[in-house]
Amino acid sequence: MLWGSLKPGPYAVGYRSLYRLDHTRQYAPEYVTDTGKLPAHGPRPIYIAVWYPAKKTGAKPMEYRQYLDVSTNDPLIVPFAKRLSRHVVNVVSDTTVGKEPATRTPAETAAFERLLATKTFAVKGAPPAEGRFPVVLHHPGLDGVADDNSVLFELLASHGYVVLSSAYPNWYAEGLGITSDLHTSFRDMEFLSRFARELRFADADHLGAMGHSWGGTAVLHWAALPDSPLRAFVTLDSGLEYVAIEDTGAEPLIFHMRTNKGNIRAAALRFAGRPTLKTNFDFLEPYLKYAPRYEAAVASLTHNDYLTHGAIGPALLPEKWPDPKGARRTNYDRICRHILLFFDATLKQQIVAREALQKSVRGEGLDEGFKLKFKPAEPVPPTNGQLASYLKQHGLEKTLELIRSFPNVYPGRVAGAASILVQDDDAMAALPALRWAAKEYPKSTTLQVSLGQALVVTGDRAGALAAYRKAAELFPDDDEMVKNERLREAYKYLIDKGLKELGAPEVGKDR
Repeated sequence: MLWGSLKPGPYAVGYRSLYRLDHTRQYAPEYVTDTGKLPAHGPRPIYIAVWYPAKKTGAKPMEYRQYLDVSTNDPLIVPFAKRLSRHVVNVVSDTTVGKEPATRTPAETAAFERLLATKTFAVKGAPPAEGRFPVVLHHPGLDGVADDNSVLFELLASHGYVVLSSAYPNWYAEGLGITSDLHTSFRDMEFLSRFARELRFADADHLGAMGHSWGGTAVLHWAALPDSPLRAFVTLDSGLEYVAIEDTGAEPLIFHMRTNKGNIRAAALRFAGRPTLKTNFDFLEPYLKYAPRYEAAVASLTHNDYLTHGAIGPALLPEKWPDPKGARRTNYDRICRHILLFFDATLKQQIVAREALQKSVRGEGLDEGFKLKFKPAEPVPPTNGQLASYLKQHGLEKTLELIRSFPNVYPGRVAGAASILVQDDDAMAALPALRWAAKEYPKSTTLQVSLGQALVVTGDRAGALAAYRKAAELFPDDDEMVKNERLREAYKYLIDKGLKELGAPEVGKDR
């Protein structure tokens, strides 16, 4: 019922669940009527479920019910854990048999009990396998629970991955359902990534993430942060394959992606397809163009069929969740296998996995119910810091050649790269670029100042004085200075300072 046609890898699977406290955040603070009194500090509880490669032992595997055990003996966390326990049982019951415990029929209750008694592939507390393994974080999405895709997690762990999932409760402590608050999700995922570095068997430098529904959206948005640690990510029916971000009406999402457009570098694998909705992966193209990306159009699945909880429905309650041709379960298993191949190809850089994905792109072994496409990443323009390193290593001509290979990149950026080299006491490497830029843009005050600074450092005081005098001459009529008062004041100061240090008159007070 659980694993379907999937096959485990070379490792046994271990499982642990635990809590940590995030003291950098306040959770469920007490209400105080005295405005002069601060509420007592209440750290945020973080529930962590861990699947990992384990040594093979004779220990018996867990029953599924143990995934629902989120209890703790920590008195600080017990109240939260009791609330979380009720929430988890309700959600798992609803997503597997269609109803929460209070409203189930006898047949549904019996089916739920069969699920709880079913053996998983995981051994609780099993000793970790030797070595360090890539890490994959999971976000369940709105009102999801940490174990909702447990078969996928077990499969990944058996093939050498550490998978971390969590509860992601809302920050205001009303109920335990996951909400659409981006900030909370980001902070929790960051906490998990730091926790992974405490695990001796985890290699968090090779970090991936995956999420279902809103969880996929949260992972996508985390990947868009300019300092995101992600190397690869997977989204499962995120919803952004059916509507453009700009048309969601979700202002925080729109603002975040607009602000961080073009930042995503991590490889992406996205799954989507529902019988009632038209799939369009191109909605996200403007945000993913610098990322190598796979797109899987999947048929026969409803929203929760992308999860273990939905995939087992036909086996658990065939009369309620009919799948006479087995298409839903077949495509779920395909999803799991392709996620494994994707992480093998990206986080582990396995050539054989990349070749297997390309076979799927060609349609080998698949049918109309599962189509995979691949789009390579466009070349990424370098940052000024990267350009400075390139300039120092390869010189001006090759740097200009590199810049001109990007149609929308301003060649004058070479001057910004050169300025960084000057700041790093490497003015000699910067001078050719600054001299080129000063000739190419002869009316630029800022370039003359940068050239003067570099010449001072190299000992060419006469050349520096000429550059500062040229800057003083250009200064009054420079459009940049006229339009920007702060910039005008800053460069007047720099010109005056440069001239004074070189023994020449400062810029006139009328300038």
